[in-house]
Amino acid sequence: MLAFGTNNDEITASSPTAPFLLSMTDNPDNELSIIIAFAKQGEKGEGLDLTGFPPEIANKAKDLLLESYPVYEDPEQIYEIRFKDYVIYQCRNESYTCWDDSEVRKGNT
Repeated sequence: MLAFGTNNDEITASSPTAPFLLSMTDNPDNELSIIIAFAKQGEKGEGLDLTGFPPEIANKAKDLLLESYPVYEDPEQIYEIRFKDYVIYQCRNESYTCWDDSEVRKGNT
């Protein structure tokens, strides 16, 4: 069971990565429903398919991806969080970014 304000060690031990947001809905009755699935790790190099990529990109990516572990939704760990009443909520799309040369970056990938 998830408990707000605690570490939830029993859950994070089996899924150390961030959960997947499967759906988020609200309705006119002011009820908010959030469905998440915890992540599970696949096998090293699993699901590697670079079909359609230019050879120079595919060759560089292959070496990196062969040493990586894919992350999938765990169908055995899906939870619904339901708020019967709420005042406001905010969604953030963290996959969007703008390049800014003044930002400090580390790493090579």
